[in-house]
Amino acid sequence: MKRSLLSLLLAVSGPALLAQTPDTAQLSKYLQALADNNRFMGSVALSKNGTVYYQKAVGMANTTTHTPNTPQTLFRIGSISKSFTAAMILKAAEEGKLKLSDPLRKYIPKLPASLDATIEQTLRHRSGIHNLTSDPAYLTYNTQPQTEVQLMARIVSGGRDFPADSMFSYSNSGYILLSMVLEKVYKMPYAQVLETKLTKPLGLKQTGVYATGHNQNTSYSWVGKWAPEKATDLSVPMGAGNILSTPADVTHFFDALLSGTYISAAAVEQMKTMKDGYGLGLVSFPYGTEKGYGHTGGIDGYHSMGGYFPESNIAFATVSNGLNFVQNDIAIALLATAHGEKITIPEFKAKNATTQPAGYAGIYSTGMMPAKITVTQQGSNVYMQASGQSAFPLTALGNDQFEFTPAGIKVKFLLAENAFIIEQGGAEIRFEKD
Repeated sequence: MKRSLLSLLLAVSGPALLAQTPDTAQLSKYLQALADNNRFMGSVALSKNGTVYYQKAVGMANTTTHTPNTPQTLFRIGSISKSFTAAMILKAAEEGKLKLSDPLRKYIPKLPASLDATIEQTLRHRSGIHNLTSDPAYLTYNTQPQTEVQLMARIVSGGRDFPADSMFSYSNSGYILLSMVLEKVYKMPYAQVLETKLTKPLGLKQTGVYATGHNQNTSYSWVGKWAPEKATDLSVPMGAGNILSTPADVTHFFDALLSGTYISAAAVEQMKTMKDGYGLGLVSFPYGTEKGYGHTGGIDGYHSMGGYFPESNIAFATVSNGLNFVQNDIAIALLATAHGEKITIPEFKAKNATTQPAGYAGIYSTGMMPAKITVTQQGSNVYMQASGQSAFPLTALGNDQFEFTPAGIKVKFLLAENAFIIEQGGAEIRFEKD
């Protein structure tokens, strides 16, 4: 549902593929090392030719009750939900319920004509419909139940950012509208559409839209300890980010989808066709010489990533309810293991965390992007929050220098200049205090 501060997706890359026996014992040690050093609370799975052969869960599902994560624990998978929604749209098209060229207003007449776009443009994030999660107001209501009328009003008030199909811009609002399209054509709530049209046919017994119960866990952020995150009400994201699942079910889904089991091979090719780096509810990422397809996700303190590699018939998934590490590195460790490659267990050393706990707070902006960043301090803890996104804690590296490991972000405050510089993926952006 949410995105990292400067980038939408993390690419997977790795060395040339090798055909050796997967060393899952080493992978288990890798994951346990992350858990033992408060870097990862979560669960992973690997499958080959449609069969899950490795599952591992580490860390706590709930730190208060000391309940551990297990392979059966349900995690919110965030924007991986978009792949499920897109798959059901393609299924509905094959059933003659709709056409990808249809305008949204054919099924949602209450949507103003000024915001209309085709179903395909919306699937590709090319609708131009403003992303409601980018607004500061989003965090004032996201934990409260929202009706369709309320969501529509919020989407309409956001307006249009650009003419349809003129560019790419990630929009959760678009996928909320696609969820409404599915509800209209099947005449049932999104959760029931998911169950009837996807999870039951594919045998996904641990995937659904579950408000409470069902062996769910709590999500956390690392602030020197695991601190619980507020939970977004599942009525808000709808099919943009409201699904709960397990890594095993996620791998099963991507395997069935991309192998042509769920929809036709022609429809799969439509989904895999990229435009500005995005297909129909899918992204592509390389590993060695092979290309895979899948999605990432993030909502509250949950992070997820999963996909399928057609050439090797390998599927993977990693989900977490507490992440203080680079998710992409965990995905690489999974894929390296699946291809019989060696992985190195990271060593964690205590960092020199001296810093000046004063002078950072304020609202900062840059001419390179419209989002503003609010910096707050609570005692010695420093937090950043981009417009419409949850606040995330920074870990001190030294005087005026911090990092946010899950997104690979480093921050250097320039107190004398009322500014800071963010570095991510080799790019640097300077923000200045308003």
